[in-house]
Amino acid sequence: MTNSERWVVWMLVFLLLLGAAGRRLDISRNGTLPWSVPDTTEAEPAPEESAETPAPLVVDLNRCDREELETLPGLGPSKAAAVIAWREEQGPFETVEGLLAVPGIGPKTLERLKPHLSLEREGDRAP
Repeated sequence: MTNSERWVVWMLVFLLLLGAAGRRLDISRNGTLPWSVPDTTEAEPAPEESAETPAPLVVDLNRCDREELETLPGLGPSKAAAVIAWREEQGPFETVEGLLAVPGIGPKTLERLKPHLSLEREGDRAP
C-alpha cells in the first residue's frame, strides 16, 4: 500500500470515528436520533364533553324556555334571555332566520344553532 493510499484509509477511519462521536453527542443531548420519528403512542386523550348540560337534539324556538336555550352551543344566559324577550314582544318566530333580529345573534351564531332548532308556529300545533 502506498503512502497516499494509507493517508486515504486513515482519513476515512478518522471521518468514521468523527461521525460516530457526533452522533453519540447528539443522542445524549435530547435522547433521540436526529432522524427518529417522534413517538405519538402516548397522545393526550380527547377532552371529555361536559356532562352537566348536554345540548338537546332539537329545541322548538317558539315553545322553549330560557333554560332550554342555554343548553344550545353559543347561547348563554344573556342571549337566551334576549331571545325570550324578543319572542314575548314581537310574537312567535316565522323562520329560524328570524333569530337574526334578536340583539346579539349574528350569522355565525345562527349557523351554529340551526342544527338544534325547530320551528312550530301557533297554527301548526296539533289539537
